[in-house]
Amino acid sequence: MYYLGTDDCVHRASDDKTLVCDVMDFEVTADKKVYVLVPPNSPADNNDEFVLNTTSSTYYQRRSDSKALTLIRDKPVFIDNDYKAT
Repeated sequence: MYYLGTDDCVHRASDDKTLVCDVMDFEVTADKKVYVLVPPNSPADNNDEFVLNTTSSTYYQRRSDSKALTLIRDKPVFIDNDYKAT
């Protein structure tokens, strides 16, 4: 199980590891890849590359170009500022 803590970090409950911080929203796929939305002025890649957090052995992708996200069949659907799916 994963959760967003009051410190704006995504945590993995099973081993209490911090995966990534400065997070607004996130989703986790079945193969445990984490899609993360960060505030608009935060550094993010905004591409399809995943980064490995070597401390937690978790792949994550930071995006700041979207307002919300969800997963459909483990594929991310990003919602832009005009409320359109991308």
